[in-house]
Amino acid sequence: MASSPVLSVAPVTPPSIHSLVTIKLSSENYLLWKAQIMPYLRGQRLFGYVDGSCLQPSQHIPNPEADKSPTAPRLLLNPEFSHWFDQDQIVLSILMSSLSESILAKVIGVTTSREVWCALEKMYSSHSRARLSTTRRQLSTVTKGGMSISDYFQTVKSLADTLAAIGHPLPDTEIVSYLLGGLDSSYDPIVTSIQTREDPMELEDIFGHLLIFELRLQQHTQVLEATIGSANVATRTDYSRGPHGKTQYSNRASSYSGSRGRGRGRGGRHGSPGVMGEAVDFFHSNGFSKFIHNESNGTTFHDQNHLQINGSWFEEEIDVDLKWSFAINSVLHKGTSEYQDIVLLDTKRFGKVLVIDGKMQSAEVDEFIYHECLIHPPLLCHPDPKTVFIMGGGEGSAAREAFKHRSIDKVVMCDIDQEVVDFCRKYLTANQEAFGNKKLNLVINDAKAELERRKEKFDIIVGDLADPVEGGPCYQLYTKSFYDQILKPKLNDNGIFVTQAGPAGVFTHKEVFSSIYNTIKQVFKYVLVYTAHVPSFADTWGWVMVSN
Repeated sequence: MASSPVLSVAPVTPPSIHSLVTIKLSSENYLLWKAQIMPYLRGQRLFGYVDGSCLQPSQHIPNPEADKSPTAPRLLLNPEFSHWFDQDQIVLSILMSSLSESILAKVIGVTTSREVWCALEKMYSSHSRARLSTTRRQLSTVTKGGMSISDYFQTVKSLADTLAAIGHPLPDTEIVSYLLGGLDSSYDPIVTSIQTREDPMELEDIFGHLLIFELRLQQHTQVLEATIGSANVATRTDYSRGPHGKTQYSNRASSYSGSRGRGRGRGGRHGSPGVMGEAVDFFHSNGFSKFIHNESNGTTFHDQNHLQINGSWFEEEIDVDLKWSFAINSVLHKGTSEYQDIVLLDTKRFGKVLVIDGKMQSAEVDEFIYHECLIHPPLLCHPDPKTVFIMGGGEGSAAREAFKHRSIDKVVMCDIDQEVVDFCRKYLTANQEAFGNKKLNLVINDAKAELERRKEKFDIIVGDLADPVEGGPCYQLYTKSFYDQILKPKLNDNGIFVTQAGPAGVFTHKEVFSSIYNTIKQVFKYVLVYTAHVPSFADTWGWVMVSN
């Protein structure tokens, strides 16, 4: 038998295995056991004894003296075999000491480390074939549920490793598909960002992004859990009966919202969702909200057309028989611009709340949901975003999120209302750093006029505007002609446009969300819609992201 060269030296006794290999092999942990025992054997240069690369030498060799003396033995014990045998028995002892009693009983009588190794591989290979269909079924049905991201990732990875160990490895793209598919809807923003990237992310990078997103969610969990139950009380549609029996949708945004920001705007369309062209017949909107004050509790700001505070409660009337209200501690600040009234409330449930013309714009505890969904998906999908143009966004939150991306060189924020911008810069402390960023170019102008005026193009254009209500300044910023003739030419190659698209709930998506989608898909080649629940809006909100 051929033999590999082995030095005729005393066998090397490795360090105690029990301090390094802590897992004993059982019927359920073969992969974990193998993951510990293999590096140990390789580190001691003993793995060749179990994988067959260190071949067993011949036990005997011819005696060169046999021909000279008839009494001399013809064969002698091979010293190389003696060394190999001694070393192999040490490896065999290592393996045996790492087996549980139930597994040890199955390899009694085996005399070499190689035989033990092969017996175990055969045993678990046979067992794993039976587990193949079960493991695949587990992968297809596994969900995060109440697990942490770390535990959930490890669960998916462990199932994938099980398949690899039995000879059916999965490509990373398939593992990612299972991983993302088991996440609940609260992870939709980060899932959308990952799935729409042109260049696929490594599995470990995805794990890192999910950990960061989980941490972000956990920072708000305590408040949001208390909020969600009450936030589902109302949808935001105002129905009032108009002439000739037609239903009119009440305007939830300021009639002078311009490019000041998202607003809680509502538009309506009788019948099926249409396209926002210049000839679309949207019903005019009439607001309901009032500002009534109880001066006995110190709340004295009064405007009969806007904010309603009844005692220590903020109230926004949704319909004649439905109000959305929450308790407040105080009115922190108030102001008035050429276009609208501005109030900053301190509320018990939502923290600081920005209210413009009686309509909630954003709440301290959950505005991150809206703004992260608005900004991060397009910036993560773009291969190298450098420049951003924000239509509206006067409160500064959209710019704040954009500056979290290190590649950004310039952010142009164009808002029509100087007073709103100054108010938010002064009182919304979370955004003061963004307002002071040297990369921010703040422009007070109509967004449509500003885009037409500028010769430069942008990697990302963001629509952080009030909903399109006929007669309001923002309506023209949602039309097919605006998208096609003004906005699209201002995008660089690989440029992405994203816009907030209003409420997208089961009962509210036909108001403006569907119409925005139907309009924009006629202009751009690639169109993606996504949604997330915003508790303080009492509805699911929608966004549309597009590119050519």
